[in-house]
Amino acid sequence: MRVSNAPRADANLQLVGYQPSSKVSGITLDKAPVQSCLSSGYGPRSGGASSFHRGVDLYTRGPAPVYAGGDGVVTAATSMRGYGNVIFIRHGSGVETRYAHLSEFASGLRTGNRVRRGDYIGKTGKTGNATAIHLHYEVLVDGRRINPLTFGG
Repeated sequence: MRVSNAPRADANLQLVGYQPSSKVSGITLDKAPVQSCLSSGYGPRSGGASSFHRGVDLYTRGPAPVYAGGDGVVTAATSMRGYGNVIFIRHGSGVETRYAHLSEFASGLRTGNRVRRGDYIGKTGKTGNATAIHLHYEVLVDGRRINPLTFGG
């Protein structure tokens, strides 16, 4: 099996040039806020929910802890069509992250909560239109989605 929109990897299947965190618009963010395996990259893909994937899917064998990708304020912790259980975090300077298909939210997590990079916010799941347990992760700058794995270089 091959991932149709997988980023370039070396002979050891490590993403070429990947750094676990970087800055976007002056905000430090983690590029993959869960211990996982990439199951769908950002960009065009064949099959699936749409032909252009506007985030990355990070597969976990079972429900796994998801952490805030950066310091910010929770602007939503809700259920949305397609996304299932989803958390939106505003980080400032026009930067926002989204965490979808969660099986649960961290106890007490609510809109308006301040979070720090690395804080536990929920667990991966299979809610919304997900077909396997994973995290769908998006990074937005001024409302435009960017590749979570390659921002900042």
